[in-house]
Amino acid sequence: MDATEKWVAPTITGPPRFAQDAVRLGPTRLYVVYAEQDEKEASRLLAELAPHLKSQDIELWTVQNILPGEDEQKEREKSHSSCEWTLQFYSPHFVACGLEKDRTSRVFPILLHQLAKPVKGIEIFSDAGKSFEQAKPKTFAVALARKLFAVLDKAGRSLEDDLYQLADHHETFNPNTASEISFRRGWERGSQDLERGAADGSHSDALTLLEQWLFDKKAPVYCALLGELGMGKTTTAKEFARRLWQRKQGGEANIPAAVYLDLRHVGVAAKQQLDLDEIITRVLKQDWKGGPRSKTPAPEEIYKLVEQDGLVIFDGLDEVLVHLSLHQGQQFTRQLFRMVPPG
Repeated sequence: MDATEKWVAPTITGPPRFAQDAVRLGPTRLYVVYAEQDEKEASRLLAELAPHLKSQDIELWTVQNILPGEDEQKEREKSHSSCEWTLQFYSPHFVACGLEKDRTSRVFPILLHQLAKPVKGIEIFSDAGKSFEQAKPKTFAVALARKLFAVLDKAGRSLEDDLYQLADHHETFNPNTASEISFRRGWERGSQDLERGAADGSHSDALTLLEQWLFDKKAPVYCALLGELGMGKTTTAKEFARRLWQRKQGGEANIPAAVYLDLRHVGVAAKQQLDLDEIITRVLKQDWKGGPRSKTPAPEEIYKLVEQDGLVIFDGLDEVLVHLSLHQGQQFTRQLFRMVPPG
C-alpha cells in the first residue's frame, strides 16, 4: 500500500451503509393519456399549453416520448413512477378504449371532444361547457393552465398518503403458512398465553395471525414478529401496513392508521442514547417519501395517530441492537415502548 492509499483508506472507512430512498428534485412531471385516434387534436392542445407549463417548470410525458425500439408498456410503467398526476384527454374514443384506467395516483380529466353521455362521478374540465374542439384553442389553454396550477398548488399530499408510501414495497408477497406463534399477554409477568394456530397443530398465514391479534380487544398491546434472516419479516410487515391503509382509504370503518418505521435508518446513532422524539425524527427524515412538496411530519403527529388507536410497526430492531451493548439496547427499547405505554 503506497502513501496515497494509506491516507485515503481511513477517510473512506465508516459504518455500514443502509439503503435509502432518494427524491428526484426538479420539474413537476405530468403523465398524459389520450386515444390514438385523437393524436392530432391532443397535439394541438399540448402545443397551446406548452408555454404556460414551461413558465411553471412543469414537464409532460406522452407516448411521443417513447423512442424507436423501446418497449411501450415498460416506458409507461416507468413514467407512472416519476409522475404523480395524469392529464386524461376525454373523448368518445378515449372512453371506448377504456383509457381511464391508464393513470397515476392523481388524475386531472380534460374534455378534448364532446361526449354523448356525461361520465358519472367524474368532474371533467371544460371551458364553460365547451370541449377543446368547440372552444377557441388559446382561450381553452389559458383557462386549463390556470385551473391546473390552482389544483397543483392546493393538492399537497395528505399525511395518510405519505404514510401509505412508507409501507409500500415492490416485492411480490406470497401468502405462506406460519410456524407456531404465541402472543403472550404481559410476558414479563408470565401470565396467560394467547395461542394462534398452534394448539391443534394447524397454522395460518402470518398476516392472518397479525390481523387476529390487531382486532382482538383482549390481546396485548405489543406483538413481535420473529423469523430467521431472509424469511420476509420486512415484506410481511410492510404488506400488513399497506393492506390496512388500503382498507382505511377504501372507507372501511374501525381500521387503524398504520405507521411503518424502519429503525435501520437509526443504525449506530442509537449509541448516542437517543430519546423517542430523536428516534422518530431520524427515521422519518431518512425514509420520508412525500417528495419536495410534502413536509416531513413532527413526532407529535405520529403520537397523535397512536392515541387515536393507530398501529406502529417498528422494523429492523435487531439491526440496531447489534451495534449496542446490553444496557444500551435496553435503554433504546424502553424509548420505543414509550410510543404505546403498557396498561
